[in-house]
Amino acid sequence: MKSAKQSLLLMAATFFASAAFAQVNLGAAGSANAAVKSTVNAAAATKATTAAATNAASAATKATTSAAVTTSAAAQGAASAAAAKAVDVKGAAAATTGAAAASAAQTAKSATDVQAGARVHAQASTHASEQAAAHANENSALFGAKADSKAAAGAGADVTVNG
Repeated sequence: MKSAKQSLLLMAATFFASAAFAQVNLGAAGSANAAVKSTVNAAAATKATTAAATNAASAATKATTSAAVTTSAAAQGAASAAAAKAVDVKGAAAATTGAAAASAAQTAKSATDVQAGARVHAQASTHASEQAAAHANENSALFGAKADSKAAAGAGADVTVNG
């Protein structure tokens, strides 16, 4: 009977030890699942926050770039218009000066026997600074557009009177 009693106690101890280990194991699994879920949720929240910040930064960059390109294009257009106006004004002055020189040469021819020469030359050139031109080309919405413009107008009259 002693061996039967020992066997029964051994079986009961084994059962209780197994049940206790199962409870501890279940608790550990539950804790691990809870930790994994909280980590996954934190990662999802971080990802959402990062995506929102990235989208906001991207939108701000696009808006800033768009405004800079628009401003650069407007400044380049204004500079081109100002240069064209200056060329028009100087070109008109050169044409007027050329006509006056031709009239003076005709008067000299009829009045004296002197060899006279008259030459009129007008040139208009508008240059943006090299740094502004470089920036305009780099930041231009129209790639390859230049901020330089040049124009020249000339009128000449060489007169030989009586020989």
